[in-house]
Amino acid sequence: MKWVASRVRDIGHPDYHQTLHFDVYRSIGLEFGLDPLKVFDFITEVSDAVPEFILNIESPADFGSTQAQFDNYAQIVSTLDARSSHARIVVDARVIKLSGPKLTLLAITTSWCGGRVPTLSG
Repeated sequence: MKWVASRVRDIGHPDYHQTLHFDVYRSIGLEFGLDPLKVFDFITEVSDAVPEFILNIESPADFGSTQAQFDNYAQIVSTLDARSSHARIVVDARVIKLSGPKLTLLAITTSWCGGRVPTLSG
């Protein structure tokens, strides 16, 4: 993370404000025993190491079921928001297999929901 941030600083224009996006493939949850507060603590520690960047963390954990995914991600995101963190949680909708209103609600409670991009044609 620090290396990527350093490279962006080194080669980017001073007015260029990059968002760093890392898909961690559920590895944070595996490392911390699926404890949402430990996942939050780690994400916060990482984001604090690169405070000038918005940090997107995609798929930090797989909590086993759709309901557990929803509940735990909502807890992590609300804690990040309460702390005014510049870290964001990104959810891959293909993993959690939601659609319709539930997907919309998850997208609102998390920072961004990837994997289902509408195709627009004219």
